[in-house]
Amino acid sequence: MVYEFVDGMSRFSSPLEADLVPVEATAAKTVFAASVDGTSFGEEWLPVVLTTSADGTRYAYVGMRAAPAVA
Repeated sequence: MVYEFVDGMSRFSSPLEADLVPVEATAAKTVFAASVDGTSFGEEWLPVVLTTSADGTRYAYVGMRAAPAVA
């Protein structure tokens, strides 16, 4: 996974690359643990949830942030 800020927020952090480890998969969502040890997040693992809303939009929840999923 590559997680990066966009627009005016991009100056705060370089893109973060993390390996995803599958934790759980259901029809409604897929849960991963992202290995981010040694990054500015301050944690060894970061939760990542991929899900699709009722209107078909795919979202990625990374930690406490939600963003449209790309790719």
